[in-house]
Amino acid sequence: MREVIFCFFLISSITASGFVTQTVNVPAKIKEQFYQTFEMTSDVKWFSKGDQITVDFLNNEIRTLVTYDKRGKILQAQRYLKESDLPLNILIKIREKYKTMKVGIISELLEEGLITYSINLEDLQNICVVECDSYANLKLHLKFRKQ
Repeated sequence: MREVIFCFFLISSITASGFVTQTVNVPAKIKEQFYQTFEMTSDVKWFSKGDQITVDFLNNEIRTLVTYDKRGKILQAQRYLKESDLPLNILIKIREKYKTMKVGIISELLEEGLITYSINLEDLQNICVVECDSYANLKLHLKFRKQ
């Protein structure tokens, strides 16, 4: 089932990329800011949609997307994490509350100065998506029963 969720995210990403232009003239100011902020990058791809420019890249082996406005202000940043990349306070809370479940795909979103996490959990019977803030306040967002 983990593969199904991963495929959903992959298809969503591919579908979303169909609405953006991949041939992008990135302003020098944004490129300079990007490379100063993210020094250890690889697999860098730039996209644009309207007045926004998004860069998709690997940073220390973590898939990351950062969206800038045309002036170079970061509007949002998203990373796809492994369990070992979660902040300790969140990992402890997940382990306490969802003892029998394994951690799957994790998405970290930074928007308007706030960090939120979307964490997929799975056991033999269920798949859950838990939303969490940086203070480890957990909220069950979705729960599916396996067939």
